[in-house]
Amino acid sequence: MAANKLDTPSLAEIAEARRDVTDLARLVSRAQDSTEMLKISLGRHKPLEVKLASLKTMLKVVEAASLAIFPCTETHDEEISPEQAAKILSFSRPTVMRLVDKGLLAARKVNTHFRLSKNEVLKFKEENAMQRRHALTEMAKMSEEYDF
Repeated sequence: MAANKLDTPSLAEIAEARRDVTDLARLVSRAQDSTEMLKISLGRHKPLEVKLASLKTMLKVVEAASLAIFPCTETHDEEISPEQAAKILSFSRPTVMRLVDKGLLAARKVNTHFRLSKNEVLKFKEENAMQRRHALTEMAKMSEEYDF
């Protein structure tokens, strides 16, 4: 098997990977017993069992490595407060925080305050609008089909 040259990830790929690590860290942090085992399955391969404590350590290493290798990626994007995100999304601040808790929006904590990526908030807004348009289109089709 020939060694493939690793491509340099794009800023979007780095941001997505960081969100995935954040989501996994949030999931792992909710576990009560660090001696619990987590089964990870990839396709047809035999599931891998990992202790939650080991996974927590791996997540710390990944985060530290990503910040060491790509320290400037976060600075390319303006960070905003949950209040500013709420204004952009036309949501309330508690709704924005629920989205953060659910992992739908990534946020980082600076001391006691949360900061969100403005680009990610704008992307979420566009995706949300597309979902609403799609749902409205489907409702219109159903209305026509059933003659409402």
